[in-house]
Amino acid sequence: LQAISSQTFVTAWSQALELRYSSELEKVKTPILLMAGEKEQKFIHQSNFLLAERLPNARARIAPKMGHGWMGESPTLFSRVLKSWLADKELPGELLLMSQDKYS
Repeated sequence: LQAISSQTFVTAWSQALELRYSSELEKVKTPILLMAGEKEQKFIHQSNFLLAERLPNARARIAPKMGHGWMGESPTLFSRVLKSWLADKELPGELLLMSQDKYS
């Protein structure tokens, strides 16, 4: 990893993560929360948005002003998100919605 640039790493990683959506996704009934930090790589946001569109019980949210390790950046927010999700309650209001115009 030290021999390559960060841009090369991000490009390789995003290519490795190219999603292939199965028609079986629509059959998944399990509630799923897809989270990313606002400063996360764009392809992660796009993937979360597309998955949330295809999974019938999925929601995608963004932790504002945070990066990939948002759970460590704001353990209090992470705890509130987790407790809300597990109790089937409304998620914290400061989470951002993923919008179609930005990620489709």
